[in-house]
Amino acid sequence: MKRKLTYLLIVGFVVAFLAPQLALAEDTEGQSSLEEGAPVRRLLLLRSGRFEIQPLASFSINDPFVRNIGFGAALSYHFNNSLGLGADFAYAPAHMDTDETKTVQQAGYSPRVKTALSVSQLSVAGDLGIIYVPVFGKFSVFGWSANYDLHVFGGAGVLLMDERCADETAACTVNSNLDGAKFAGALGIGTRIYFNNYLALNLELRDFLTSFAEYGRSANEDNAEFQNYFMANVGLSIFLPFDVYISR
Repeated sequence: MKRKLTYLLIVGFVVAFLAPQLALAEDTEGQSSLEEGAPVRRLLLLRSGRFEIQPLASFSINDPFVRNIGFGAALSYHFNNSLGLGADFAYAPAHMDTDETKTVQQAGYSPRVKTALSVSQLSVAGDLGIIYVPVFGKFSVFGWSANYDLHVFGGAGVLLMDERCADETAACTVNSNLDGAKFAGALGIGTRIYFNNYLALNLELRDFLTSFAEYGRSANEDNAEFQNYFMANVGLSIFLPFDVYISR
């Protein structure tokens, strides 16, 4: 009786030890494609093969004399989930004087400066370039989760500038060197936060590397210098078609 019990215990121990190993072997055999395929399956390809249409608002950041507010649109096509081609356009109808310009506009300020100082302000901005998405994933905050991506932009652009008197109530001599088209290299970085599979908030910072004059004190003075012209864009991305690709 004791011998039979001993045999049963030994058999039970062997079965208990080998069963998980056999199950793991079967599972491994059934998933042998892990080394051959992607470790993450059923991944949402939120950009791959889709157009992105984006109404946007633009704000210049580092102007010493005038802050420019623009409205426009962007159109992109994403060849795959990481690479795309895009173009932005913004028209700036609204302008806000900085403290430096407001100082010149004060009553009693030097009439000689009022009648001599002209400044440049943005009229139109646009660019065309490559969009690359090196980072994308999903985050969760207080039980709310959303997809996101970090993207970079590189290409070429143009800024159209207008000249105006620093004090618009004064009859100053405007500097023709301040206005016209300023061609630029364009770099950018941004993030999208997806509300669903076809709608996202897009926040971007664009840097236009160009040469232009911010101000002039006579009709022919040329103060042009190479500088970074920064603009912040806030847009609502709409992806078409609405259906999204899913990886295998």
